[in-house]
Amino acid sequence: MSAPAKTHQEIVDAIACLTPQYNAIYQAAKAELDAQREELQSQCGKIGHVYAHGAAWAGLMYVSGRSCLFCHAEEPKVEG
Repeated sequence: MSAPAKTHQEIVDAIACLTPQYNAIYQAAKAELDAQREELQSQCGKIGHVYAHGAAWAGLMYVSGRSCLFCHAEEPKVEG
């Protein structure tokens, strides 16, 4: 039997309990990723969009198209 899944907050709390050195490394990496995410979000629509499939499922039929991760604009349909 496997251990129950941990929540995101439980993982963050466990990292914070590590030695200050490891916690500092985590905080620095997180800050860098947050800055990159903010930069991508600020450029959303100017240089393009980051499209991904949503998680909406109805039974076994996929019902959601791809939309931008930041502004939620639907991906244009390509005819051809």
